[in-house]
Amino acid sequence: MVHSDRVPQNQDLCEETDAKEIVVKSEPSSSAGTSKALVSSANVFTVKSEAQENFEDEVNHWHSLIIKASKQLCDANNRALGAAKIIPVFDPTDFKSVSKYFVLVERLIDDFFETDRNHVFATSSDRLYSLNVPVEKAFKEPREMSHRSKIDWTGRYFLKANALHKVWCRIMSHYVDWTSHIPELSQLSDEDQLQLMIARSIPCVWMMVSHRSMVYNTNGISISGGTYFPKDEEERKQVDKEIYPFLKRICDWVTEEFIEPAKEMDIGEEEYALLRILCFFMPVSTLSSKGKAIIKEARNFYRNILIQTITHKFPDWTHEQICTRLSQLLCFLPVMETAGRIEDDNLSVMTLFNVADMQGELTYEIHVRKAH
Repeated sequence: MVHSDRVPQNQDLCEETDAKEIVVKSEPSSSAGTSKALVSSANVFTVKSEAQENFEDEVNHWHSLIIKASKQLCDANNRALGAAKIIPVFDPTDFKSVSKYFVLVERLIDDFFETDRNHVFATSSDRLYSLNVPVEKAFKEPREMSHRSKIDWTGRYFLKANALHKVWCRIMSHYVDWTSHIPELSQLSDEDQLQLMIARSIPCVWMMVSHRSMVYNTNGISISGGTYFPKDEEERKQVDKEIYPFLKRICDWVTEEFIEPAKEMDIGEEEYALLRILCFFMPVSTLSSKGKAIIKEARNFYRNILIQTITHKFPDWTHEQICTRLSQLLCFLPVMETAGRIEDDNLSVMTLFNVADMQGELTYEIHVRKAH
């Protein structure tokens, strides 16, 4: 969703500030007009066109329709973006429908924004972000921790220590918007939902950040808002000392173990989108027995979808070649588990000692409490 005007300060984002300033609205039962608009748009998406020549053409077509549909919504949505039901749920019997759905979700949450204000340069008085939000509230209403500013994965300037907590908030709200589009999440109890989202947050975030860094060919790791942590040793000398040791290890790890091999494999957008879903559905010990069963079933389902996607992508490959690629892709999952542990270790220290203003209720719950 593209806007050209900034949201004025001290004005509620729930108001429509300009003809060009459009933000999203959740679907309360009283908003019949909005619901009808969404249903009408969804019907357009569900019509399969045999005339589409390839996956990319069809995804681009749907993506255009999604953005148009989102512009029919006029009020701010404090709930996660998936609650607006901009993208219709996939057909579980069609692997192409499943892969297209998650590609569209990735694109939507990157493109959708409600203010031109860059979160990197925002101040606490702007009230665009906050670390001091109960985790239950933040995961139900992600705008409480960060408004949807332009995510901007281009690497144009080094990440500064005073911006780390801001990009953390924005990326975590991005993560919550992504999870809100996962159908199986609604099958879980509220407690299981919360436990799963907390436990899987950091590995899934690092898979996404690593992928965006690869797509944008960043000379390092894109951290959002146009910032990045450089790969070049000379450039790293200009990074603030407060955050350098905490970022160096994890950025080196994902570069060497994900970005470089993923580039060599020429990993596709649909392969990545499905791999990230599999990363989300890794086992979590704190879930209930019913929750664990749902997660296991979802993991098996999406693994089969990934196999079908690979087979379709490489129709001339032998069974052995397909299994080899599947194994290579699945090897990225433990890489992200390690990335999650590295960040939890580092951010726990930063949270406890308030390094780079990282101390807050959210960072404590997601990094410190989870690690112990």
